[in-house]
Amino acid sequence: MAKERALWMGFFIFLETCIGIGLAYLGMPPFLQPLHLLVGVMILGLQFASWILLSSAQLNETKLVYKSSNSIAIQ
Repeated sequence: MAKERALWMGFFIFLETCIGIGLAYLGMPPFLQPLHLLVGVMILGLQFASWILLSSAQLNETKLVYKSSNSIAIQ
């Protein structure tokens, strides 16, 4: 799952770079401007989703460690 997100992130960064180069060398064509913004927002969304998933996984791992240590202390 993480590898897939990393590949998508790399693809979107490559696409964003290509669109940015197109904007620079083609004189700011109007059809590339919204694409540039859309891909940028998609990158931010993917980063946010990755952060949420990572935080959730770390929180669940912390809860499991706490529960196991708590149950050991009770016994």
